[in-house]
Formats: sequence, structure tokens, C-alpha cells
Amino acid sequence: MIFLELAGILAGIFIAFLYAKEKPDPNIFLARAGLVCVAVWITEESCILLYRFYAYNSAWRLILGQVPLLVIVTWPVIIISAMDLSSQAGAAVRRMSPLVGAAIVGSDALFIEPLSVNAGLWHWQAPGIFNVPPIGILGWFFFALLCIRLLQDKRLQGPLTRLDLWLLVIPVIGTHLLLLI
Repeated sequence: MIFLELAGILAGIFIAFLYAKEKPDPNIFLARAGLVCVAVWITEESCILLYRFYAYNSAWRLILGQVPLLVIVTWPVIIISAMDLSSQAGAAVRRMSPLVGAAIVGSDALFIEPLSVNAGLWHWQAPGIFNVPPIGILGWFFFALLCIRLLQDKRLQGPLTRLDLWLLVIPVIGTHLLLLI
């Protein structure tokens, strides 16, 4: 399992660096990707500890708290890929880009969640189709929606500012609020 984890972590880092090379300022891009990693960890860790709806398999070796490092490193790549795909749509769809990007991530979750649960990578306490409750898919959707909305905000297109710290607040708190609703 550790080789799979290391390979996935290295792949996630490699892909992030490939994306960064295409950006005007790679360091700013990587810093924002790092903020998304921290937001992922806070959101996952707090969801696990507060709700006890799911848990990762104890076979994971590279973990931070309750969350595998592979999950933490993968999320920025998932979100950025969804942003890229949604930006390729026509002008009418582009206005709804955060929603389209989140729908892409939610669609990914429809496949990844059942496969991962079946493979024993994590498990849910609540019932659902293929052992995944709807809240599992909604969590992916809400987190992606909030991250994409912030990352596309014009105020976050230039140099890093204090506004970037909202990436550590809005996706975390917003995902919890939307899940509770």
C-alpha cells in the first residue's frame, strides 16, 4: 500500500508542477494549490471527527491525522482539472463555471466513491447506493464548488494577498454548512 501511496503523491505533485509551468507565476499557482491542500485536510479531518460518517482504512501509512496524504495532494489536481474542463465550454456555460466544475467533480465522485469503498480504501457508516450515501457525493460537490468559485475570483488572479486565506475558511465552513443543510 505504501508504494501506491508514494506513487500517487508523487504523481499529484508532478501534475501540479506541470500545471504551474503553464501559469504566468508558477510560485503563486503552487502556493494556492498548497492552500487548497490545507483546506482539504481541514475539511476531511473535521468531517471525520465531527460526524463519524466515514473513515479511511487503517492500511494507509502516510496519513495526517485521519486523512491520507494522497487524498490531500490529489484534491488540487481534481479541482484544477475540473476548472480547465469547465473553462472550455461555451460563453453561456462559462458564466456558471464554478457550478459546471463542481458538477464534473461530483461526476468523478460517482465513480471514485463506489470503487474506493469496494476496494476497501475507506468505508461509510451510512447506507447508500453501492455503499456510498448521497452525502459522500455532495461533500465532493460542495467543496469543489466553493474552491473553484474562490480560485476564479478576479481578486485572486494576481499576487498572493490576505484574500487568499479565504481558501482556508470558505471551503471548510461552507462545506460543513451545506452538508448540514
